[in-house]
Amino acid sequence: MRLLLKAWIYILLLTVLSCSLYSQSYEWISDSFPNSLIRDVFEINGDCYAILSSTGINDEELLHKLSLLKFNFSPTPNSSFFIEEEKILTYNDGYTTHAAKYVDETGVLIVVQSKYLSDFERRYKVTLFDANYSVLNETHADITGRPIIFQIDGDESDTYILASIGGPPSNELFYLKYSHSKPNYLPPIIVQQSQPNPILFLTSMKLDEVNGSMLLFHANGISILDSNLLSISEYDYSEILTNSHGHLFRKGDWFFSHGISPTPNSGIRKLVLHKYDSTFLITKADTFGWPEQDNYPFVEKSIDCREHEIIVGGHLDGPFNSSNFINHVKKFYLAKYNKSLDLKWYKEFGGDKPYVMLGLHILESGGVLAYGYVSDTTENTIKGYIIHVNNDGSIITSEFYPHAFQSSIILENPGHTFIQINNVEDDDEVNFSLFNIDGSEILSEEVDFGISSIDVSYLSAGSYPYLFIKNNLILRSGVWIKSD
Repeated sequence: MRLLLKAWIYILLLTVLSCSLYSQSYEWISDSFPNSLIRDVFEINGDCYAILSSTGINDEELLHKLSLLKFNFSPTPNSSFFIEEEKILTYNDGYTTHAAKYVDETGVLIVVQSKYLSDFERRYKVTLFDANYSVLNETHADITGRPIIFQIDGDESDTYILASIGGPPSNELFYLKYSHSKPNYLPPIIVQQSQPNPILFLTSMKLDEVNGSMLLFHANGISILDSNLLSISEYDYSEILTNSHGHLFRKGDWFFSHGISPTPNSGIRKLVLHKYDSTFLITKADTFGWPEQDNYPFVEKSIDCREHEIIVGGHLDGPFNSSNFINHVKKFYLAKYNKSLDLKWYKEFGGDKPYVMLGLHILESGGVLAYGYVSDTTENTIKGYIIHVNNDGSIITSEFYPHAFQSSIILENPGHTFIQINNVEDDDEVNFSLFNIDGSEILSEEVDFGISSIDVSYLSAGSYPYLFIKNNLILRSGVWIKSD
């Protein structure tokens, strides 16, 4: 009877885990710490990282956290992507992270933070971290006013940080230029107005890939500044037909922007994608948003470009639609274009949660990540959020290896210190993968002809899903049980 009961438990466990093997998630919601959001997503040598930080909702709170996550996009029993590594830094002195960027040229992580001093004053800090997350250098300044949106961008020689500082005094810019020729040095933070006309509510800064000037999208339109914050040229709404909030970059001879276009006398805003020539004359455009309501772009980065692809993203909902944009359930969109601005696809997502999307990133390997946070109105917290879609904009709900046939490879089950495998079919290039109950891959080894023995003495007793894979086909799947 006991053996029969064990057999039924084993069959039930195998059925449940086998079903979960093919029910893959396309989104990730953080549970690392409460009140968190994704600040940035970037890649290093083909690996994908995300920066998760405390929100700073309560500026007087003394405990803030910054987490660097490494994602893996290999299919596992539970998810189409999962956390491979996580490093959490805790700031007991109350610093909140506003922006962060990995600098390829010097191999450092540059982070912008601030802490509450009073209702009118913040202490701002810029820090350089090395690959081991040790502090290389930092610089700080006490500044009157709150940060709005920090932008970090660079070229081969320098990395620039720029942001509007809200509140009195108004129209001032937070500015820092980090020189790659001095990789461990940070200059003082500069706070001053752009000249001759002050920039109000900066939402985007990208370096011009042709001449290195700063391309700015702000409340009054688009401006081009030099490294001394002097205006080279300025374009208002009547010329570019967008302003208020948006993002901008240059590719070759063309400029591209994705931002707000207000509807006169209605309080309703649509979103537009524009392609400009070198004089900012519109050569092609497209429009987004639902009619009769406010629409809003991804807050910190609503357009990205890689090779010949352009991706834009925005909320099908805006601050003018409700009294609380953050807690309002909403949809958002992603759309893909080529550089000729021919639409490849348009997809809408969400509608089930209060999403606030901050940015997007085109993956080197294909596909798109969009990130930000979702509100948990039950717990009254917000949590970092990422969605992963493929090159066609489809959500990745079934990214698994297709079945081929059941192999006669023999796996000794249950086991103890070693996993014993007998490849009686002389199948070459067969890979054996073992997972824990959470879906993380524990080991992956190629199985040769004959008997293989894999040391698993370090594993605790329990049940472990496994796969035998050849040429992206599952030969066999099941659960290996380690006994005491």
